[in-house]
Amino acid sequence: NDKGTQYLTNTNGVVTFPASENGVTVTVGEKLPPGLILPGSPTYTVPSGGTVWVGLIPAETVTITLYEDSNMDKEQGAEEKVFPEIDLTVEGVMYTTDEEGTIDVPVPVGQDSVTVTPPKIPGYDVFSPTLPESV
Repeated sequence: NDKGTQYLTNTNGVVTFPASENGVTVTVGEKLPPGLILPGSPTYTVPSGGTVWVGLIPAETVTITLYEDSNMDKEQGAEEKVFPEIDLTVEGVMYTTDEEGTIDVPVPVGQDSVTVTPPKIPGYDVFSPTLPESV
C-alpha cells in the first residue's frame, strides 16, 4: 500500500488487508516463489471490498555474460575479460553482473527471446549480443 506496509500471503496464497472506501493500490512484492514470475505490471488497483487475482507463470532461466570479444568470434575465450558489477537492463528490469560478468534472467516458459538494453561502458562502442536460438 502507499505507506509501505508489507503483507504476506497465507498457505493458500491469499492475503487480506484493510482498504479505504476508495480502495487501495497494491504492488506485488519482490519475494515470489522460486521458478515463478509475474507477467505484466506488478501494480493493481483494488476497489474497496474488491478482489484481485494475480497469476504467476513458470519461468526458465537465461544466462547472459558481458565480456570483451577481442577476436570478434562471438564466443567467450579463456583470455577474454568479463565485465563485473555492470548494470544491465533486460525486459525493463535492472540487473547487475556478478564477478564473472554474468546475470541469470527469468524468462516465461514459451517466450523465445528477451530484450536487452546494452550498457554504456567507457571505451566500448558496440555490444552485439549473441542469443541462443531458443530459451
